[in-house]
Amino acid sequence: MIYLKPIIFSFYIALISLYIFGYKGGYSKEGKIQQNDDLKILKNFSSIIGLFVFTILSIYTFTDYEILTLVHKNTAVSLMGCAISAAGAMIFFFAKQQLGQSFSPCSKAYVPKDLVTTGLYGQVRHPIYTGNLIFMFGSFLAIGSIYLLILTIALYFIYKVSMRYEEKGLLKAFKNYKHYQCYTPQIFMLLSYWKKYFSIYKKQISSENELLEFAHRFHSIGGVKIDTTYLKNAKTYGIYRRGNHSLVAGYIINSSQELRYLKLIPKEELARLPFIQNNVGNFSEITCIWRMEKFSKHDNFYFYLHSMMDAFFAGKKYIIGGTNNLKILKIQMLPLSRLIWHGTKRNADYPVWIYTEQRWLAMIKFLFFATPFEAVRRYKRELEMRMRRVWSKQKTRPLT
Repeated sequence: MIYLKPIIFSFYIALISLYIFGYKGGYSKEGKIQQNDDLKILKNFSSIIGLFVFTILSIYTFTDYEILTLVHKNTAVSLMGCAISAAGAMIFFFAKQQLGQSFSPCSKAYVPKDLVTTGLYGQVRHPIYTGNLIFMFGSFLAIGSIYLLILTIALYFIYKVSMRYEEKGLLKAFKNYKHYQCYTPQIFMLLSYWKKYFSIYKKQISSENELLEFAHRFHSIGGVKIDTTYLKNAKTYGIYRRGNHSLVAGYIINSSQELRYLKLIPKEELARLPFIQNNVGNFSEITCIWRMEKFSKHDNFYFYLHSMMDAFFAGKKYIIGGTNNLKILKIQMLPLSRLIWHGTKRNADYPVWIYTEQRWLAMIKFLFFATPFEAVRRYKRELEMRMRRVWSKQKTRPLT
């Protein structure tokens, strides 16, 4: 770690020098209107943060760095932080290059002549600020000082003020900025991708009306009634569609009352299953899984991932599931691969499968085996459909 400190110091001095050169170079006022003189104060804040970073870096390198309140002294984490800072600097330079003559420092707040919405600006509205924040977070990991994390958070709030003023001017200058603002995230793109790929969200249901709606939907699909007392004592989750907030799916995690699946097994057979008898208090069950409509592959993954995670965090040693549907059986038995009972439901004439697995093994199987298997199976099905379409076109093509 001692030999690593001068290398980290030199690396960050080089990056800071490039930053200073980047902010000074390629900046033109021609054809631009200055938006707000009040934002000049941001230049002072940015300069103070830069001075603090240089001071912390110097103390870390040349003195006893215990006074910096380090959160780690791990060489691998420090090198990872350097790589993250370099990535942040690359985002800054690429974003500045894509702006071209439209670039101006935030403290000047000039409205550009042209609105750039491509490249990095098609992913986030302020990629320069994104790069700077990534750079600061990387420096926190590289050095490990808690003060750098505080400076990163302070810089984020400074940028929030700057962006608010900047976007007021951009909304006045460009009519299409409102549309761009609605469909492009401000700084970080993760939330945007989450909403893009997952059109559903999960919520734990607790009110009387919501529980009755859940029970009605489940009964209309599966033909099985659920006792509302069971719903209240278990954890009932609803899956809602974004936009209209309609209930489209749901499931129940039960670990605090009598297991629903054990009631399906005839009493004389249940008495002959020592594994269940010895672990009755060690099960959390995923039950009453239902969907009103067909999900996309991303929504399907979201649905099953959250059901597995909620069962995992129930804290019991085993996760138990069951079904009378062969399609659900194929999906759920990938992570819950231990079949503990198969037979005819009590007072019914259709078959039921009940299966279990230790919760840690279940999560590992789901993440590393079930998810890739499902993806491969979907790809194979799509490939077969494409081949059938190509083959049907070949058959209908006239001979020449």
